Amino acid sequence: MTRVTPTDSAPRTLLPQINEAGPLYLKRELAINWPLVATRRARVLRTVTDMPKYLVLREVQALLDAVLHQSTHLLIDTLWHSGARMSEVLALTRASFTLAVEARDSRLYLKTLKKRRVGRPALFARKNAAAERKVPLSDPVCLDALRRYLATFDLNAHERLFNFTRQTANNRIKRVFEAADGVPLEPSAHTLRHFFAINALLHGTPLRILQRWLGHEGVATAVIHTNVMATETEHFRQAVVQFQENPPGLTRPVYAALDAIPTNTKTD
Repeated sequence: MTRVTPTDSAPRTLLPQINEAGPLYLKRELAINWPLVATRRARVLRTVTDMPKYLVLREVQALLDAVLHQSTHLLIDTLWHSGARMSEVLALTRASFTLAVEARDSRLYLKTLKKRRVGRPALFARKNAAAERKVPLSDPVCLDALRRYLATFDLNAHERLFNFTRQTANNRIKRVFEAADGVPLEPSAHTLRHFFAINALLHGTPLRILQRWLGHEGVATAVIHTNVMATETEHFRQAVVQFQENPPGLTRPVYAALDAIPTNTKTD
């Protein structure tokens, strides 16, 4: 996923556009109003049943700023850029990545390790062994950090990037949360996964594609993340209207209305 910044900096980022071939990533001037998303979070978590806790952009940046250890920094960077579960990130090897010259052509291949056991054990084992999903990695900053990490440690194709246990990884995440400024949520790698999902939705990623990126068996699980827009239904309606008036293509942003949320909106 892309690294985005608050509205006052108007960053150049990658906007998903939809055509028959699926999502295309083009460079666009795109700004999500993350301060407003942050002010709405308490209401969303209070009113929406089973809504998972999620970080916002400034909090992810605060976590990365608080990290000194190179492998911990890459761990957090990979978690929020891929939406992967901790166990899936810890299983990554050099062969899990396709690093292309063009950032939009780079990919991460994740083995879906969390699957419900349905049916006979032998059948489940065969299906689970083949469960692999492809997630785009389009942020040049993250890709540069990954290339430097691989060059520094000179890993072979099947050597794991992170040579520590899940407990150690969670302890490192906890220490980073405690050291970071302005991160009110309890330490959890899953808040980075949920941030990935919300960031993708705000950038117009279809639910079916988000479902595949997250490794969910059905789209219903991914739908819960759309509740982050529950308090902004008017802007979501405007986005749908614009989508209908301007069919998806290669030249015009579809979800610009989601980026036009006024900063002076009153909150409760």
